[in-house]
Amino acid sequence: MPRKHVELSDYYPYHVCARTNNKEPFWCPLETVFAIYFDVLRNTIEMYNINCHAFVLMNNHFHMLISTPQANLSEAMRYFMTQSSRCIAAASERINRVYGGRYSWTIIKDPIHFCHAYRYVYQNPLRAGLVDFVEDYQWSSISPLQQGMQKLLRFRQNPLFDYLPETPL
Repeated sequence: MPRKHVELSDYYPYHVCARTNNKEPFWCPLETVFAIYFDVLRNTIEMYNINCHAFVLMNNHFHMLISTPQANLSEAMRYFMTQSSRCIAAASERINRVYGGRYSWTIIKDPIHFCHAYRYVYQNPLRAGLVDFVEDYQWSSISPLQQGMQKLLRFRQNPLFDYLPETPL
C-alpha cells in the first residue's frame, strides 16, 4: 500500500508524531533525548521557518504541533528526523535505527480540532499515568522546568488561533 501523500500547507498546522523502532524506549536517558530534540528543533525552526506550538517527549515517541508558513513540512521533518536520529544514536552509542518508520502527520483545518490535538499532545503523559497534572511532566514544553523550550513556541502565529483563550487547556 502506498504511503499517504503529504498535504502541504502554509496556513494549517500539523500534529506530528514519530515512534522508536519496535516501540522500544529510547536507549539513553530522556534528559539527554530531550536536550537533543531541543537543539534539533531550534535548528529546524531557524532553517525551515516553522512554528512549533507544542512538544512532548514520551519514553518511545514524541508529539508536536507545528505550522509551516513556507509549506515545507517534508523538508523540515526530513531534517528533524535525520538529525535527531543521528544524535540519539551517537548519544546512546548504538548504530541501529532510532525510528520505527516515517513520522505520522495530521493536518488540522479546524480550530476545534486544534484544541483537541493540543489537549491530546499535552495529556499524553497524564493518560499514561506518569503524572497527575500535565504541567508536572518534565519532558513537555508546557512544563515550568522547560523555559528554553517555551521560548521556541509560537502559539499565536496563525489566524486560525485568534479566537482561542490564552490557556486552551
